[in-house]
Amino acid sequence: MLLLEISLALGFIGCLVMINQSGDLNNIELTIGMVLIWSLSSPICQTVIVSSTTCKIKELGLQQQQARMMGWMTASGSIGRIILPLIAGAFYTWHNNYADVFIFSSSIAAIAFIIPLLFRVESYYRKRRLTNS
Repeated sequence: MLLLEISLALGFIGCLVMINQSGDLNNIELTIGMVLIWSLSSPICQTVIVSSTTCKIKELGLQQQQARMMGWMTASGSIGRIILPLIAGAFYTWHNNYADVFIFSSSIAAIAFIIPLLFRVESYYRKRRLTNS
């Protein structure tokens, strides 16, 4: 899970790099942001999520439903790759500024970073409570 959190943080930083209120996004900012998002964050997240889901399915003894669950996960990823660019395009059309698109992307990446972090903290305190009892 730590690898997933690091990967999500890299995606968040990539979006922050590309937020430029002046409207002039130079090639260096664009390259750094895109490398962080598409070369580091996205492939690592995809790999970690698929492998951890497969391990959890085996751990729960649901091998008969593995294909169905992996299909749902793949379909939801495809829907996200269709809908989120439409939302980003709508942001750009409404505000005529691409900085708003990256602010929106940064907020989604921040939420995706915070949720696993909260689960990690909660499980830490639960284990600590059980050992102290």
